[in-house]
Formats: sequence, C-alpha cells, structure tokens
Amino acid sequence: MMSPIKQLFILNAACMTAMMSIIPVIGPIIREVGLLEWHGGLVVAMSGITWFLSAKKWGDSSDRIGRKSVLLVATFGYAFSFILMTIWLDLSLQASFNSLVMLVGLIFLRALVGLFLAAITPVSNAFVADISTAEERQSAMASIGAASAIGLVAGPALGGWLSQYSLILPLYVLSLLPVLAWVFIKLHLPVTEINKAPPEATVRLFDARLRFPALAMFASMFAVITAQIIIGFFILDRIRDTPESAAQLAGIVLTITGITLGITQGLLAKIKHNVLYKSLILGPLAAFAGLCIVSFAYSAAMLSLGYIFMAIGLALLFPAIQAITANSVARSEQGAAAGTLSAIQGLCSILAPVVATLLYQTNQCLPYWFAASLMAVLFLFVLTNQSRFSAQS
Repeated sequence: MMSPIKQLFILNAACMTAMMSIIPVIGPIIREVGLLEWHGGLVVAMSGITWFLSAKKWGDSSDRIGRKSVLLVATFGYAFSFILMTIWLDLSLQASFNSLVMLVGLIFLRALVGLFLAAITPVSNAFVADISTAEERQSAMASIGAASAIGLVAGPALGGWLSQYSLILPLYVLSLLPVLAWVFIKLHLPVTEINKAPPEATVRLFDARLRFPALAMFASMFAVITAQIIIGFFILDRIRDTPESAAQLAGIVLTITGITLGITQGLLAKIKHNVLYKSLILGPLAAFAGLCIVSFAYSAAMLSLGYIFMAIGLALLFPAIQAITANSVARSEQGAAAGTLSAIQGLCSILAPVVATLLYQTNQCLPYWFAASLMAVLFLFVLTNQSRFSAQS
C-alpha cells in the first residue's frame, strides 16, 4: 500500500505540472492576442486575490471536516476551472474579441483557478504535519516540495515541447492531469482523524507565532513569481526573436530549474537530522546569487546558470519555512497554520506579478534585483538571530 506522503506527492506533482505548463506560453500568448505585459501580470495577480482570501478558510475547513474531503473538493474545482481557462485562451487566440472582454474573461477564470489551487498545497502540508514528528517534518515537507519540483520540470518541458505545434495545445493536454489526480486520491488517500479545535486555538492571519515564516515565505514567493512571470518577456527581448522559440527556451530553462529543485529537495528529504538553520542561511545566499546572475544574462547558458542557483536556494528555503510553521502550532491548528502560510503566498501572488511587470517595463533587470534584495534581507535577519533559529535545529 502506497504511503499517504507518496499519494500526496502524486497529487501535488500532477496539479503543479498542469499549472506550470502555462509558463512557457503565457508571455507569447499575451503578445499574440494584443495585450500588454502588465495585463499578463494583472491576470496572474487575480488568482492571488482568491488564493489570499480562501487559503486560510481551506485550512480551517480541513481541521474541521478532514483533509481528504477538502482535497477532493479543491482538486475537482481546480480541474474544472483550469479546463475553462484553457478554452477561453483558445477562443481568444482564434477570435477577434474586444481586448477588454478578453482581459475580463482571463481575470475571472484565473481567479477561479486560484480559488481552488489555494487548498491543495496547504492541506497536503497539514496532512503531512499530522502524520510526522517535529524532527521528521523538514524532510517530510521536502518530499511534498519535491512534487512541486516535478511539476516545475514536467510542466514547462511539456509546455515548451507541445508549443511548437500550438501555443494552446500544452494546456489542453495537461488539463487532464488534475482530473486523473482527483480519481487517484478519491480511491486511495486515507481519511484522517478530524480535529475540532476550540475557538481560542484558531490561528489568526497575522499570528505572532508565524510572523517570521510568513515574511520569509513572502520573500521566497516573490522570487519564484518574478522568475516565472518575467522569463518569457526576458527571453524575447534579450535572447530569442520569435514567440515560439522564446516559449521553447523558457520551457528548457524551467525544466533545468525543476530538475535542480527536485534533486536538491530529494537529497534534503533523505537527511534525517535537522538542518533547518543551515537551510535558512544557505538558501537566501544561493537564491541571491542566482537572481543577480540572471539579471546580467544575454545567453541561454548564463540564464540557465542563474536559474539553477536560484532553484538550489529556494529548494532549501521552502521546506524549512514550512517546518518552522508546523513546529510553531499545536496539532489541532496545523490546517489553519498551513492555510495562513498559503494565504501569504496568495498575497504575494497579488502583488508580485504587478510589481515585477511594472519594474520590467522600467528596466529589464529591476525585477530580479528587487527579488535579490529581499533574499539579502532574509539572510541578514537569520544571521543576526542565529540563536533563535539554531535552537530549532
């Protein structure tokens, strides 16, 4: 019988692969249909709004009615809304829609995708926290993180490869993955004990216990979203001449990034002793170096090198942040805590696409420099609070 962690690995890998398939093609699609870069940022940001507003509610609900029930609802809703978004993008490419109609439709459907996607990772992390000890959590969280890395590999790789036939084909093909994931967890994922936490145990959105992991998650997510939303435009303007070739190169670079994430988090998952403090020190340094390298890239090789360093850093950071979150609250609050952290990710998903695309229109390097500065601040904070974080290692 497959363990619950492996089942959650499959669920998260499938959903992330579908989501990441849009990354190599979204920049070219936005330009193909006559929209501007900041329109692309706005569309991506809309999913962040629903993500931010719903993530904590999903987590609270999983504490009350069970992890599996919430995951089934969320996965079904995600699959349905992703298919609708794909159809709308296809119609936008084929028909002469008014630009405002096209943009409003994309905003609504992207928001719907974000609403359901907001539940999958935090509820999965809460499930992992339920069945692991404090010492095991960083490596267990790294297993779920490795699933996202698989998605980062497979999604852009398949998206870039299929885009040579059609910009919309990758989304149609990979929209089947969430459907299959729903069937899989419906049949195989076990039901966990339901925690009925008393009102006083409820985790607040800006709970003092979660202040550091929330800020660290915001900085890390800003780096991730900047790297995703800018890469298509960056390649078109510096390295490749056509939308198709830009989409293919973006797919290759993000595939390399995903492989790096997967290897790093796979190795981290095998480490049984606690390396939390080392991850919090080395992670921001590697990500900072990668972001700086990318900002000066004028070749595919240099761009790939920067994304590799950034991937190593973020692969170290995410499980450490999630482990600190789980260790900071009681068992009955795991869903609420994971949902709170996910809400912070949603908040970043609102702000980062708009900020990154606006910065890009000013200067192509600015989005990467801004993300690098956040990594520098995170490193200095951890360094100056060494005793606090070493105690958790």
